[in-house]
Amino acid sequence: MGESVRIYNASMIAEDGTLLQGIEIMVREGIIESVGPAVGKPAAGKDEPQAIRQYDAAGHLVYPGLINTHTHSAMTLFRSYADDLPLMEWLQKKIWPVEAHLDPEDVYWGTMLATVEMLRSGTTCCCDMYLHMQSAAEAFEASGMRAVVAQGLFSFLPDPAAALQESVEFCRRWNGAAGGRISTLLAPHAPYTCHAEYLKEIAAAGRSEGIGLHTHLSESKAEVEQSYAEHGV
Repeated sequence: MGESVRIYNASMIAEDGTLLQGIEIMVREGIIESVGPAVGKPAAGKDEPQAIRQYDAAGHLVYPGLINTHTHSAMTLFRSYADDLPLMEWLQKKIWPVEAHLDPEDVYWGTMLATVEMLRSGTTCCCDMYLHMQSAAEAFEASGMRAVVAQGLFSFLPDPAAALQESVEFCRRWNGAAGGRISTLLAPHAPYTCHAEYLKEIAAAGRSEGIGLHTHLSESKAEVEQSYAEHGV
């Protein structure tokens, strides 16, 4: 049997916005068993040979883990780098040239740094799209947090078809990994980096494999104008 956890003296925001105090939360086998007014210190039962871990949450607010629905976690390494530029100039002149020098170990440690910062701020799950995602997935696995991971896909790669197949294999390898904490998506980077036929190929692969998609779309006024100019929508 796994260890049980008791959190007590907690404050919590109710659904109607009321601040509740003196809340106790019991967790057994990784499942939240009860949330409510404190009922006193529980004892380990006959089926629970291990002691119950106790956390006094006085002065703390307890709430469900936050979810960051779009990250490039390893880009913590680039924090504040050229961040005063318009998106396209930032990407094309600064970020992409630097990213070309990243290796798998860089991505592992950049992602690990991001997981520390997310967990410290109450973010327990993220949806991460980037490069060298095998390393990123390994970092999420080691960190203990949940993650939805996706390898970025681009039309201008040397062999975009091979990259798509590798991404499908990556999804098969990691979907449901780490006891279900890690899941996967296919990730066409954006309409301006993936031509229409490639987007269709990725969508078809997603339908065939039962894998969803994660992409960038209409992030700036210029992208919206480009879409109208090229596609009429």
